[in-house]
Amino acid sequence: MSVEIIEVVGAPSEVRDLIYENLYQNYGVDELFDNWFHQEKGGEFLLKRDASQKLLGVVRLMPIAENNPLTRQVRQVAVSTAARGLGVGRELMNFIEDLARDQGADELWLESRGGAYGFYSRLGYITAGEEFISELTRLPHCRMTKDIALQTVLAS
Repeated sequence: MSVEIIEVVGAPSEVRDLIYENLYQNYGVDELFDNWFHQEKGGEFLLKRDASQKLLGVVRLMPIAENNPLTRQVRQVAVSTAARGLGVGRELMNFIEDLARDQGADELWLESRGGAYGFYSRLGYITAGEEFISELTRLPHCRMTKDIALQTVLAS
């Protein structure tokens, strides 16, 4: 099993389907009418497949975030129901941190859903702001950040 990197523009429908089914479908988000995919904002998807090429998980790395060339945003982390608990999410997040670092970033940030705070905390992300309710899903979220430059220094 390896990680594949693809552009958001032109991503296969299976990527969009996995994201919608896992992050939006059960929260009243209309697949056709709500602007949840944001293809126009670009970025890259990292995909994890099994040996038979079945899509297990996906994560999106956005291009330069907040007009800061040293910062990237992580979005749309989704793991198929069948692959949960197998380390797919952790592997994708580790890979995305390496990719962002290779692109010159020293910090990642994301807006975590309340149910995922623990997952991101275990990966070294810290809360950076007050909890808020997403206008799209109406779920609690909180901004979380990770200094990936510090991680490089500590790993050396």
